[in-house]
Amino acid sequence: INEEDISKLYSSHILDKNTAQGLRNKFFPDVMFYTCRRGRENLRKMKVTDFVIKVDGQRMRYFQNAAQYETKNQRGSEMNDEDVQSAKIYEIPAN
Repeated sequence: INEEDISKLYSSHILDKNTAQGLRNKFFPDVMFYTCRRGRENLRKMKVTDFVIKVDGQRMRYFQNAAQYETKNQRGSEMNDEDVQSAKIYEIPAN
Protein backbone atom coordinates (compact mmCIF):
# COMPACT_ATOMS: atom_id res chain seq x y z
CA ILE A 1 0.00 0.00 0.00
CA ASN A 2 1.47 3.35 -0.93
CA GLU A 3 1.55 6.36 1.42
CA GLU A 4 -1.24 8.18 -0.42
CA ASP A 5 -3.63 5.24 0.00
CA ILE A 6 -2.71 4.87 3.67
CA SER A 7 -3.37 8.57 4.17
CA LYS A 8 -6.81 8.27 2.53
CA LEU A 9 -7.64 5.24 4.64
CA TYR A 10 -6.65 6.83 7.95
CA SER A 11 -8.44 10.11 7.19
CA SER A 12 -11.72 8.39 6.27
CA HIS A 13 -14.69 7.94 8.61
CA ILE A 14 -14.18 4.18 8.46
CA LEU A 15 -11.18 4.44 10.80
CA ASP A 16 -12.56 7.24 12.99
CA LYS A 17 -11.14 6.54 16.44
CA ASN A 18 -13.93 8.62 18.04
CA THR A 19 -16.53 5.94 17.30
CA ALA A 20 -16.57 2.37 18.59
CA GLN A 21 -16.87 0.91 15.08
CA GLY A 22 -14.13 3.15 13.71
CA LEU A 23 -11.77 2.33 16.57
CA ARG A 24 -12.36 -1.37 16.05
CA ASN A 25 -11.72 -0.95 12.31
CA LYS A 26 -8.55 1.05 12.99
CA PHE A 27 -7.08 -1.53 15.34
CA PHE A 28 -6.69 -4.28 12.73
CA PRO A 29 -4.58 -2.34 10.19
CA ASP A 30 -2.48 -0.90 13.01
CA VAL A 31 -1.67 -4.37 14.29
CA MET A 32 -1.00 -5.61 10.79
CA PHE A 33 1.21 -2.66 9.75
CA TYR A 34 3.24 -2.37 12.94
CA THR A 35 3.57 -5.85 14.41
CA CYS A 36 3.23 -8.46 11.65
CA ARG A 37 6.45 -9.72 10.15
CA ARG A 38 5.03 -11.52 7.14
CA GLY A 39 2.08 -9.35 6.22
CA ARG A 40 -1.11 -11.31 6.76
CA GLU A 41 0.61 -14.67 6.91
CA ASN A 42 0.72 -14.96 10.71
CA LEU A 43 -2.60 -13.24 11.47
CA ARG A 44 -4.51 -16.50 11.81
CA LYS A 45 -2.10 -17.69 14.48
CA MET A 46 -2.34 -14.54 16.61
CA LYS A 47 -4.05 -14.63 19.98
CA VAL A 48 -4.69 -12.00 22.61
CA THR A 49 -1.91 -13.56 24.68
CA ASP A 50 0.58 -12.74 21.89
CA PHE A 51 0.52 -9.10 22.97
CA VAL A 52 1.52 -7.40 26.20
CA ILE A 53 0.57 -4.00 27.56
CA LYS A 54 3.44 -2.05 29.09
CA VAL A 55 4.13 1.45 30.43
CA ASP A 56 7.11 3.53 29.30
CA GLY A 57 9.21 6.03 31.28
CA GLN A 58 6.69 8.82 30.68
CA ARG A 59 3.84 6.64 32.01
CA MET A 60 2.33 6.15 28.54
CA ARG A 61 0.74 2.77 27.93
CA TYR A 62 1.51 0.84 24.76
CA PHE A 63 1.10 -2.66 23.51
CA GLN A 64 3.74 -4.75 21.90
CA ASN A 65 3.95 -8.12 20.21
CA ALA A 66 5.32 -10.68 22.68
CA ALA A 67 5.15 -13.70 20.37
CA GLN A 68 7.83 -14.93 18.01
CA TYR A 69 6.62 -15.71 14.49
CA GLU A 70 8.32 -16.79 11.30
CA THR A 71 10.18 -14.16 9.35
CA LYS A 72 10.67 -13.71 5.61
CA ASN A 73 13.87 -15.12 4.16
CA GLN A 74 14.80 -12.28 1.80
CA ARG A 75 13.48 -8.99 3.06
CA GLY A 76 16.28 -6.76 1.91
CA SER A 77 17.05 -3.76 4.07
CA GLU A 78 13.43 -2.71 4.67
CA MET A 79 13.10 -3.68 8.31
CA ASN A 80 14.91 -6.18 10.49
CA ASP A 81 13.37 -8.57 13.01
CA GLU A 82 14.42 -6.44 15.98
CA ASP A 83 12.51 -3.45 14.55
CA VAL A 84 9.32 -5.49 14.27
CA GLN A 85 9.73 -7.13 17.67
CA SER A 86 10.23 -3.74 19.32
CA ALA A 87 7.32 -2.08 17.47
CA LYS A 88 4.99 -0.35 19.92
CA ILE A 89 1.49 1.00 19.49
CA TYR A 90 0.87 3.77 22.01
CA GLU A 91 -2.35 4.87 23.59
CA ILE A 92 -3.70 8.28 22.64
CA PRO A 93 -4.07 10.33 25.83
CA ALA A 94 -7.50 11.72 26.57
CA ASN A 95 -7.66 15.50 26.45
